[in-house]
Amino acid sequence: SDFKTEPETKAIKSVWMSQDFLNMLPNAPKENQTNEFRIKTSKTTIQLFGQSIDITFDPDEVGEELTKFIENINRQLNWINLNKSAIDQTLIRDLLELKNSSWLSENEIALTKQEFLNRIKLLSINFFEDSSFELFFDDGNIFAGHSILLSIDPDPKIQEATIVG
Repeated sequence: SDFKTEPETKAIKSVWMSQDFLNMLPNAPKENQTNEFRIKTSKTTIQLFGQSIDITFDPDEVGEELTKFIENINRQLNWINLNKSAIDQTLIRDLLELKNSSWLSENEIALTKQEFLNRIKLLSINFFEDSSFELFFDDGNIFAGHSILLSIDPDPKIQEATIVG
């Protein structure tokens, strides 16, 4: 496959990452007392909407069915490509009013729908064993550098967009 699997070191930057959470990560060393942990990720980069997008998944979640899982990723990527408008509308519905009502800097004027969409950039898509996936966007400094996360369930059905990080 086009996916490359390798360990990745992640630094813990949030007080919300409890030891209980780390215990749920199968590749995180349990005895690690530092602010870092390692997980194994399978990753490739594709062109989508005219930009490079990282596609990732946890190979430990897939098990023996890697070929079937990658076929499903391809179906989901096709769905994303065909549903860009619905994705954009969800981002606008869930986050534009939040930006314009709570996140405007002093003397900053409210963003239009198009200005909002022009500033955010899809960076990566993370796929899960149950066929759900998450789209991660750079916020274009709309939300002070936080990431934007759009969750999509296995159907696929768009759930909601939130800011994270």
